[in-house]
Amino acid sequence: MGKHLATAIKAAIGIAIVSFLVYKIGAQDVYDIVKSTSPLAFFIIAIGYLLNALLNSASFYLILSSLGVHSGYRGIFLSFIKSWGIGSVLPGKVGDLSVVYFLKKEGIDAKYSSAMYVIDKMAVLLFFVIIAMITAWILLPVNAVYILAVFLLAAVVGFLLFIRFGKAIIREVFGKYAHYIESFHTNIRLVTKKPLLILILFIISSLRWLVLSFSMWLLLSMANEHVSFIYVFLFSVTANILALLPVTVSGIGLKEAAFVYLYGLVGATTSIVLAVSIVYSIITIVLALIAVLFAWEEVISTRRKK
Repeated sequence: MGKHLATAIKAAIGIAIVSFLVYKIGAQDVYDIVKSTSPLAFFIIAIGYLLNALLNSASFYLILSSLGVHSGYRGIFLSFIKSWGIGSVLPGKVGDLSVVYFLKKEGIDAKYSSAMYVIDKMAVLLFFVIIAMITAWILLPVNAVYILAVFLLAAVVGFLLFIRFGKAIIREVFGKYAHYIESFHTNIRLVTKKPLLILILFIISSLRWLVLSFSMWLLLSMANEHVSFIYVFLFSVTANILALLPVTVSGIGLKEAAFVYLYGLVGATTSIVLAVSIVYSIITIVLALIAVLFAWEEVISTRRKK
């Protein structure tokens, strides 16, 4: 009950932020733009997420292969789709970790899939921070660049310390249960010794966000707001960093506020940006719920067999 209440509160916070933005910018203007959105927008966003899923599943496949785990790409892809759906409707992307559960059903041990998940997230986070620093350097005050630089440095130092002293930390924190965690640490350390793999994961992250940004750019163009694609790419990545914060459901409200601010810096019409962002978020939630129903059906089927 407590978790459901927390999710409801976070959903309410997101809706409240969006409602405030709509009120400040002009409810009628935003409504008219949302209403006039072509049904084609649904298919544009769906195709974008499909390509994103294919690319992210490729990352998972490569990481698992580097750990000596050989599994079918199809099973990894379906597991990602289901976990993405859950992660998109739960606050702070915590539902993404459900991929460990679904991959276990594909015969992949949790010590490998959890290491895979962490390695992928670290590559994505590094990509996010670098893009955010580029955005800040181009458009934001110097102080913002310094803050991001300190954040990146702290993340890198923390990661290096974990790699170097991870086993000692694990033994100190988990005591007699440490042996369950040590193999997880060993797997992460193994991958860090493969710089080519890290580079490939970074490239895949770039391709994923180029695809998603292209979807956003098409929707803005369809609404007669012509913004340079490079800005759409930079803003999409930077704003989605906020989706990692467990404040609202899937970052809704926080992303819209970031979009309005960032696009405003390059002279875009805020009503169009907000309307397109709302449409994008609504369609994302619809697609995520379809994925959740698919995942839930599998969970129920498994329980019945038991």
